[in-house]
Amino acid sequence: MRNFFVLLLLFFFPFVVLSQVRITGRVIGQTDTRPVADASVFISNATIGDKTGTDGKFTLTGVKPGKYELVISIVGFDKYTQVINVEHADINLLDITLFPRTIGLSGVVVKPKKDPERNRNYEWFKEEFLGKSDIARDCKILNPELLDMSYDGQTGVLTASSADFLIIENKALGYRLKYLLQDFRLNNYDENNRSFSYSGSVFFEPLHGTAQEESQWQQKRQEVYANSPLHFLRAALNNRIAEEGFRVLRYAITMNPDRPSDRLINEKI
Repeated sequence: MRNFFVLLLLFFFPFVVLSQVRITGRVIGQTDTRPVADASVFISNATIGDKTGTDGKFTLTGVKPGKYELVISIVGFDKYTQVINVEHADINLLDITLFPRTIGLSGVVVKPKKDPERNRNYEWFKEEFLGKSDIARDCKILNPELLDMSYDGQTGVLTASSADFLIIENKALGYRLKYLLQDFRLNNYDENNRSFSYSGSVFFEPLHGTAQEESQWQQKRQEVYANSPLHFLRAALNNRIAEEGFRVLRYAITMNPDRPSDRLINEKI
């Protein structure tokens, strides 16, 4: 879905006021069991995150009840993910072990500083990953050099991933995103029938601007949310479909009254 990335920006849009929970823990390395400092710890698809201290400890505050994916990432270690069910009591995750990342070395390919293939691949990547909407045009990847892209000319498949967080500014909605791209795949063999998929973890940081800018961002977020599948699903779950401005129509298949009988059709055949 081309605009899914834009709609994802509003996944955590405020809806109801719930009690808030604190999540704590400590991150250690598997090799020496020593604390891992400066690791990014965050709730995927949300604005809740922290960095581990020199003692490896972290604290996430303001977590509302629900089911979340906890993500821990730092260069040199494999990404850690854990599904957490948050209810109404604080959670202490104790020690979380990170495993050193195994890096496979492939053959070295010497390319010119300005690689036309990379520029082409990057344009393809942006077109599918960010989309073509007006909001997408206000999105900018600040560190595209972290993208590792590869294109197979025989199959027409472009793959991409990032060693660290891609920093993406969305000035239309007032967010800075940190996106850890695990896998991106674009099948470009037939330009008229493209298909793509991607997976990763994302952390949101609200941008700070003037009072006028923040008011415009809030208004724009509301506009996008009001037309999103998420808004409809929340309205359906809370039995507020009509109140939220939606109409649900029954889909039915009926017989064509002008269709000849099977006997006549078979005779003609």
